[in-house]
Amino acid sequence: MELNWAHIWHTMSPLAKMVALCLIIMGLMSLSVFIDRCFVLFRHQRKSKEFIRKLEPILNNPNFEAALNLASKFQASYAARLVSMEIRHYLAHKRPERVAKRLGQYVENLSQEMRQGFGILSTVGSVAPFVGLLGTVIGIISAFEGIAKTGSGGLAAVSAGIAEALVETALGLFVAIPAVIAFHYLSGKIEKEEIFLKNIAQEIVDKMEDKSAKEVP
Repeated sequence: MELNWAHIWHTMSPLAKMVALCLIIMGLMSLSVFIDRCFVLFRHQRKSKEFIRKLEPILNNPNFEAALNLASKFQASYAARLVSMEIRHYLAHKRPERVAKRLGQYVENLSQEMRQGFGILSTVGSVAPFVGLLGTVIGIISAFEGIAKTGSGGLAAVSAGIAEALVETALGLFVAIPAVIAFHYLSGKIEKEEIFLKNIAQEIVDKMEDKSAKEVP
């Protein structure tokens, strides 16, 4: 037996249709966030690999002006932007210890930027099942209205309402589950990137300290 989605939609009450549309919009929003964040992280990883490859020879004999110039060409890379922030602060103050103190703040700022849209994923993942439950309740009410209209509790009287209720439940879960999976998947990816950024940042600070020590008369 195949479900006739067009028939189910046609028999839904206006309120149930509003709930279903709300869930569809929530699903599209979470999908757009997931695609956007995947694209941003993929681009960052690709550009960061190229940036680090070109940065290594510059750091062997630290030339921070050259490193800053290189970083300015890789703004799609969070690693390049982090290095740029560190070097600008160092060139302004010549104090590696001040750069080290602000290292956590630099990484946190970039981490917050990487997590743009996570509020949508979190909200959709937690709220969608309850919106689906609301649709379920509306469907059950429709089923009881069918009983009241026909004066009997036969299958024909309640089938439309029950189908509506189950569709709303399924739609709520169908929207919520991918949103939760996407949230945790992206969170794991970003946590790895945070570790990567902290390692890069610390390496730059070490180079700054070495250079400052050599410059002391």
